[in-house]
Amino acid sequence: REKEDLNPMDGADDLLVPLNMIPAGQQPAPQAEPEEAPQEARSALDYETRAIELRRNRQQSITRYVRLFEEAAGRLVKRETADIRRAVPKYLGKRSVVDFEKWLTAFYEEMRGVLPDYFRALMLTLADEILAAVARELGQETPVIDEDWITEYLNNLAQVYTVGGEKQLRALLAEAPDDDAAAEAILERMDGWDENRAVKTGREQAFEAGNALAKFGYAALGVRYLVWSGGDCPLCQTLNGMRVGIDEDFLKEGDSLNAGDGVAPFPAVRNIGHPPLHGGCDCVIVAG
Repeated sequence: REKEDLNPMDGADDLLVPLNMIPAGQQPAPQAEPEEAPQEARSALDYETRAIELRRNRQQSITRYVRLFEEAAGRLVKRETADIRRAVPKYLGKRSVVDFEKWLTAFYEEMRGVLPDYFRALMLTLADEILAAVARELGQETPVIDEDWITEYLNNLAQVYTVGGEKQLRALLAEAPDDDAAAEAILERMDGWDENRAVKTGREQAFEAGNALAKFGYAALGVRYLVWSGGDCPLCQTLNGMRVGIDEDFLKEGDSLNAGDGVAPFPAVRNIGHPPLHGGCDCVIVAG
């Protein structure tokens, strides 16, 4: 280093001996093998890694459809609020609350019949993607979606959506002291629906439909158990990793989910066989 005009370096004067050279006939010292995790630990780690990857892939697939569900719900909400706005002065302004309630019953009965048409094509497209993903995950052929299953799913959605909307409006009518106050309250609620209902419905339905379709695919391909995966909120964390039979529910109607101190208990108002658990929930199911 001195001849090369380089600064001195500690240890540079020490002679080096190659370690791969040993006297003939002498056996090399055995090298210690790296410790390996037990098979059970490796299996658990592999499964957890796989479950996280599956959850992320499923969440990404469903999230791509949120905007499309919002748009479909937006067309539905636009029709719904426009019809109700026209009915308010016609009935509450000239007749009575009783007449408006009769109209409301007939209106939502009609809406139950047309609502599935707003989502049918979108459901079939989502079904193609989710069922193909489930098949890849299990290394099997993609199952064929049952059109009757789609019809039943959409009829159930129509029932839940219309009953919820009608219930809100009837509560406003019951609370209002007179027809004018009732009309004002309902028109104000329509403004709120125009702003928020499509967004709320779109996100919830994207994850509701995505998980329902995944469950359909798992059942069609012979999966026997499901695992709840994901969720950052305390309520969802209480279900994270829960394993149930594919024909069983994660929560039964009437169950109460307790996430601990500072979190209000969550009462299950229906049987919950797959996510979402609540509004804004992005949990998914994976094969268990």
